[in-house]
Amino acid sequence: MEYNLEIIGPYKIGRENDIFQSPYANQCGIYIWAIKVKDKYIINYIGETGLSFKKRTKEHLIQLMGGNYRVPEPKDLCVGKETILWDGLWRKGQRDKIVEFIKIYESLAPKIKEYIEMLNIFLIPMDVGSSPN
Repeated sequence: MEYNLEIIGPYKIGRENDIFQSPYANQCGIYIWAIKVKDKYIINYIGETGLSFKKRTKEHLIQLMGGNYRVPEPKDLCVGKETILWDGLWRKGQRDKIVEFIKIYESLAPKIKEYIEMLNIFLIPMDVGSSPN
């Protein structure tokens, strides 16, 4: 089988060219999170969803802001380096560290916001066996 796929984007979250306002927001498919470093994009995450892009992005945001996902240092990502500030509650050895996360949340919250604002999201709309939105 042969597919012709179109990569659309980049979209942002809560800013100009917002993914939630995209004409593709209610479609499903493959999505790529990338960080712009100089004149190139470095892939940070690739996912596939049978849900809509907007619903899956919302789920990711909830997990990120709630401490379940890793939190990288945004200023390091800008130069192509990954420094982890918080390792995420979903990882083995981290699952019971919610109190630790709460204690450092005030310092992490601005970093999480900065990370979210620097994300560039590319979409590849396609039928991936959709489930209801």
